Amino acid sequence: MVVALVIFCALLERAAGLWSRVRPRFRDTGWPPRRPVTEKAAAARPEGQLVYPGATLAGHLGGDERTQGFGQTAGAAGAILLTEDSADQVRAWYQAWLLARGWRLVASGRGSNGIALARDQYRRGPREGRENFTLSIDDPARLAWVTGNRPLQAATVFEVRYSVAPYAGAD
Repeated sequence: MVVALVIFCALLERAAGLWSRVRPRFRDTGWPPRRPVTEKAAAARPEGQLVYPGATLAGHLGGDERTQGFGQTAGAAGAILLTEDSADQVRAWYQAWLLARGWRLVASGRGSNGIALARDQYRRGPREGRENFTLSIDDPARLAWVTGNRPLQAATVFEVRYSVAPYAGAD
């Protein structure tokens, strides 16, 4: 009986040692938080202020996490940006930056809101991930109403949006 107990304790100690080497991958870093995310908190993250090199700011996007109707909206920060580079260059730059930092490309294709010509969506985090980053290449003529009906003059007009979905109790 004593021998069995000693063996059991040794196996338990070994399992604890293995777990301590695996567990840090899943350790809670405090982000994303388990409380509502404000626009200010999202904007303080590197992805919340991720601007394509040389791009010009045309407008801010974002808002605090809040309850709306039967659901909740995500806390978000973003911008409308302009550049003389091509849409392909912009998309490639964001893809390289995000993938190098653990993001996954989950959707890429045509935009569906009548403004975006193309849209790339990224996620980060376990399972579905609460962090989202969306890059939309926009039609400048259709986006004009958002910017006060002033035409946006650039080779590429695009939006970036970093958001954190509401905490649902399981990350």
